[in-house]
Amino acid sequence: MLTGRIAIRRGGQVILGCFILLGAPVIASSMLALLGPSQSNTLTPADTVVYEAQPREELEPSGYSPYTGASSRRP
Repeated sequence: MLTGRIAIRRGGQVILGCFILLGAPVIASSMLALLGPSQSNTLTPADTVVYEAQPREELEPSGYSPYTGASSRRP
């Protein structure tokens, strides 16, 4: 493949494989839709829980410094 020589059939298989791999969620959902009306566990707006974001408490400053003890001389 890196030299530019690839069989047309093999190239088609690779491209088809990419479409199947990347399109798997869409393919799966369409296959499930073919089974008929499902009783999926979808949430309705009344079932949705919304949490209010609260401000975080102040963090204590860390005493760690990655440069502590570093020397400027090379061995």
